Amino acid sequence: MALTMEAYKLGETGDHARALELFRQATRADPHLAAAWLGLGRALKEKGEDGEGCSCLLRAASEAERSLRKIRPWPTGWTGPRFAGW
Repeated sequence: MALTMEAYKLGETGDHARALELFRQATRADPHLAAAWLGLGRALKEKGEDGEGCSCLLRAASEAERSLRKIRPWPTGWTGPRFAGW
């Protein structure tokens, strides 16, 4: 998590190249850390690398869901929340 936090700070100060490098290191160090995948995806999208950025954002969502299921597993047979109009 420390790498991810440092990467966010670097991004805020404008050191985007170093932030991107640290986000990549963070995802390698902890491949289940949603915040690292989110930061990497956002950094890549801002850089114009939309394909890889979107893949990382999807991974962030997947890892976040994985973490939530550890806290409160969904009942058997339930596939997730249903939203009105979806």
